[in-house]
Parts: sequence; C-alpha cells; structure tokens
Amino acid sequence: MADSDPTTASNTSKRRDEIERKKQKIAELKRSREERSKALQATVQAETTNHVARRKELEDLVASLVGERARKETDVPTMEAVAPTAAHTLTLDADIPSGQPFMVLKL
Repeated sequence: MADSDPTTASNTSKRRDEIERKKQKIAELKRSREERSKALQATVQAETTNHVARRKELEDLVASLVGERARKETDVPTMEAVAPTAAHTLTLDADIPSGQPFMVLKL
C-alpha cells in the first residue's frame, strides 16, 4: 500500500533520478580519466622518441669531434692491465707502535 502513496512515489522517482545523474557523472569522470591517460601516454612516447633523437645527434656530434663512433672495450686499458711497480706503491714508514695498523696506498 505504501507504493500508492504519491509522496513515496515522488521520493522514489527523485532517488532514481539522483542515482541516474550520479551514474552519468561517474561515466563522465571515467571518460575524462581515460582521455588524460591517453594524452599522458602520447606525451611520454613523444618525449622518448625526442630523447632518442637527441641522443643520436649528440653521439654523432661527439663522433665527428673525436673521429670515431665509440671505443671498443679492448682499446681502453683496465686496472688489471697496468702492472704495478714500485712507483705505484707508497708506504708510510713512521714510528708505528707494534700491533697498530699502518697504511699502504697503491696508485
């Protein structure tokens, strides 16, 4: 019998309209978020492409100034490849009490 009451029917109709408006608002917010996400992805893609192009330009400039594109690993001496000599070792021979640590620097 409560369904036949005009006030209850009006309240139910208002509530349904309010729910429908909220559903539409949620759908609009979702669309807006998706559009922002797509725009952000496009921006990131463009920046990445631009970064790669700038990197290539920089590498080409360095290569033209230096005269070679890049050095191979075998062209660069490593620390292991340099044989230590007496000139590379510095020992501090101060009066050090026995049992105390002392310092040896290798260059």
